[in-house]
Amino acid sequence: LEFDLLLFLAERPRRVFTRGQLLSGVWGYEHTGERTVDVHVRRLRLKLGGSLPVITTVYGVGYRLSDEARVVVLPHE
Repeated sequence: LEFDLLLFLAERPRRVFTRGQLLSGVWGYEHTGERTVDVHVRRLRLKLGGSLPVITTVYGVGYRLSDEARVVVLPHE
């Protein structure tokens, strides 16, 4: 689930998404608590390490891929 979140954000750089947008856009959930996104963001941050922030919190709005993130999306073959 965390990889799906990272892929979604990496394919849409420099855009901020609300928790509701991430729930429906990444996982197709519409009737789940929005704090579920916070849990997945926290888990993804732990897996990626803390040396460089990959996902930035935009307080009062949601989350976005950090400008400093070095994420490359390659086409699936």
